[in-house]
Amino acid sequence: MESFRINFQEALKHRFIVALIDFIVISFMVPFITYDTGVRCITDPCTESAARGSLLEFLAKSHELTAYIVDYWIFAVAFVLLWALIEYIEKVINVHHH
Repeated sequence: MESFRINFQEALKHRFIVALIDFIVISFMVPFITYDTGVRCITDPCTESAARGSLLEFLAKSHELTAYIVDYWIFAVAFVLLWALIEYIEKVINVHHH
């Protein structure tokens, strides 16, 4: 029983680390936030007044940290796809090492 507990804890720790890496990569690389750029126009529509980018771009470039749309679906789909890719790569690496 103790062996199962240790293996479960190790697996849980591994999954947490994978999820954390996945979250960081997705947050800083996938454009899922539409934010205010601070540009004001006389014409309508003013395409320069808003931009779409990642969390890093939002924090670096947004005007007063104003977000118009946060598209959680894009974030969630990218998160799941990257998670699946990481799992697949781990499985391929483990098959070749055993």
